[in-house]
Amino acid sequence: MKLIKFTSILLCFLMITAMFAGCDTPEESKADISESNISEVSEEVSTQESEVTEKIEPWGTDYDWDFLKGWQRHSNNIKSGYFNSWEPYPNYSSAFESSMNIHKGIEVLVHIAMSPYYVNPDNPIDKAEKAKFPCDIGEMQKWLEAGGIPLEYQTIRYFDVHGNEQAARAFFGYLSFADVEKLIEYAEKNGYYLYFSFVPSNSTAADDNTFNCPKC
Repeated sequence: MKLIKFTSILLCFLMITAMFAGCDTPEESKADISESNISEVSEEVSTQESEVTEKIEPWGTDYDWDFLKGWQRHSNNIKSGYFNSWEPYPNYSSAFESSMNIHKGIEVLVHIAMSPYYVNPDNPIDKAEKAKFPCDIGEMQKWLEAGGIPLEYQTIRYFDVHGNEQAARAFFGYLSFADVEKLIEYAEKNGYYLYFSFVPSNSTAADDNTFNCPKC
């Protein structure tokens, strides 16, 4: 009799235990699924963020930039040899290229204006057709800061040859011509297209560190 009673109690205990175990299993399964979904979403967001920030991670530290060497700054009167109506140089005018050749070997920084664009995905071969999509200014500022490049986005007002006031909006700063070429190279690797020109002649670019150029 005692054996039957003991067996009955044991069976009831096992049934109750099985019921509670059955209730716990779905919750654990739900928790596992929820944690899995959160993990997948987190990984997806992390991937997207890494793609966005890939262009603005520190770069350019492996190049010996001239603007870090304490060179003097060229005056606004920068000589060029010619100017073509047809421009064979995609990143600057023929006059800019001429000035590069005239000042080759001279340790001097020039006050430049840089206009950034995104590379045209519909025409990745022809460089002259890349300047179709103006670059996001905030993104370009972060990219330049990541490379330690001393260019700032500004609006400079000047008077054209007809005496009309104009406004030039671009990234301005002092670089050597070699720095310009290297910056173009870095930019193309990151999907940017850069166009360089000189600061308008009546802007205030001269100071006590101005270089008295023998070529100009």
